[in-house]
Amino acid sequence: MKIFLLLIFTLIVFACTPPQKKVGMVENYSLIVADLDMGKKISVINASSIFNKVNTIILETGKDCLVGSDFIFSAFDNYLFILNVLPTKDFLLFDREGKFIRKIGGLGRGPGEYTRIFDFTVDPDNKVIYLLCDLVINKYSFDGAYIGAIRLKKHTSFIQYVKGKLYIEPRDGKYLLQSIDPETGRQTDKFLETALYDKGWNEPNFKFGRPFLYRSVESPKFKSTFMDTIVSIHHDKPVPFLALKSKNLTNNADVKVTVGLDPFDRI
Repeated sequence: MKIFLLLIFTLIVFACTPPQKKVGMVENYSLIVADLDMGKKISVINASSIFNKVNTIILETGKDCLVGSDFIFSAFDNYLFILNVLPTKDFLLFDREGKFIRKIGGLGRGPGEYTRIFDFTVDPDNKVIYLLCDLVINKYSFDGAYIGAIRLKKHTSFIQYVKGKLYIEPRDGKYLLQSIDPETGRQTDKFLETALYDKGWNEPNFKFGRPFLYRSVESPKFKSTFMDTIVSIHHDKPVPFLALKSKNLTNNADVKVTVGLDPFDRI
């Protein structure tokens, strides 16, 4: 049975080998190789093996700051950000004590408003919030002021700010990752050919999991559905971070044989 790469961060807990050299996006860059065939299957991973300490934050509740059943959470500096995907479709800002500060933007079709938010990212240095609203990215300051909008030429469901650039995952195309100017929305670079890094998988509505990981650190990580290498985004380009090794990983031939089938049948 093919291994879905969505589970890799659980699997690597028991399958890591020392760093090796690999020629990839950046020549001679050291990375960790996880040989999954050498791993021992375990049914439980205790949280105490990952975290030294856990603190509980009770969020303030009120009619303007309820957290819905489907939400995206992130923490930056002294702030907690919550994007309510369903049912309210709003963006909430709390402090680290759980006190509600404000709602960012609001529903509507005017400047600074939105009908739906797909994703968000934060520039912590300049205190700017980016809300992805289909082909428009709305920009706000932490005090809730609307700064402006960026118009995109390609649809995307995910964005990530890294050191003065915005990165997006196009829903389809030859490349998995693009960088755009956070002022104009123009493409500044493109990375990771789909045929080479994601086994040629190009079903825009059938990608698994969120592509950007560890989003609030200096060098966020990126992966796509069938990638066998997780990359770090830093120094204006992605560099290899973690490579997977297994005889059971999905390969290009597995994907190619499904071309032409219904997307559900392909999966």
